[in-house]
Amino acid sequence: MQTTNIEIDLIDRSPYQMRRRFDQEEIAGLAASIERYGLLHPLVVRPKGARYELISGERRLLALFSLKKKSAWVSIRKGESESYTAEMALSENLQRAELSPMEVAHSYQGLMDAFALTQEELAKRLGKPRSTLANFLRLLKLPPSIQVAVDEGKISMGHAKILLSAKGEAQKELFEKIEREKISVRQTEKIDPNTAALEKELSHHFGRPVQVIQKGDSGQLIFKWNNLDSLDELLSTFGIYST
Repeated sequence: MQTTNIEIDLIDRSPYQMRRRFDQEEIAGLAASIERYGLLHPLVVRPKGARYELISGERRLLALFSLKKKSAWVSIRKGESESYTAEMALSENLQRAELSPMEVAHSYQGLMDAFALTQEELAKRLGKPRSTLANFLRLLKLPPSIQVAVDEGKISMGHAKILLSAKGEAQKELFEKIEREKISVRQTEKIDPNTAALEKELSHHFGRPVQVIQKGDSGQLIFKWNNLDSLDELLSTFGIYST
């Protein structure tokens, strides 16, 4: 393994980089550190034709780009296979807690597609339980709008797992309820997916928010009003008129 300095313009980012968004403040902080102390660890690259492909060190490379550096200290690994490069990029990123569940899911699926691997084979290579991979890969079955919400951290992976158990309109209504009311995973677990759809239907019918609280075969309907006029309007709906 050889270490040297090469021109930054000769380094291509890895096609197996799972991260799609980088925190610009984090990159700026890293750039400030590099500017002051230099690059403490080399980027890891492999030769690819007349150029080099990055294996690990994506954030450091972006920081160097932001500093308009002309060259970078690198460790050159020769003879590395395509699958090894992909696994290295994946392993490096999986050790960072800020990855979104969707980034992990897309990366697992990308590796399986690129190298014709089964879940079991990929799990063995990564040293992870197959069930862990399966849980992430199931997220790809969610509708795009829910995937975006998971990716942006608007709902958690725990919410997503519950949503996977609901289908069609019930899933959509439950998702909207989670976003609208900011309910926790534990609260979501107690909700019948069909209840969210019923709440929307009742709210539309009565022209005001209606909450459904179900406990076994019994439950409650809670009607909300904003002022006395709104209350009078609600009561008149039931044939009750205030005096």
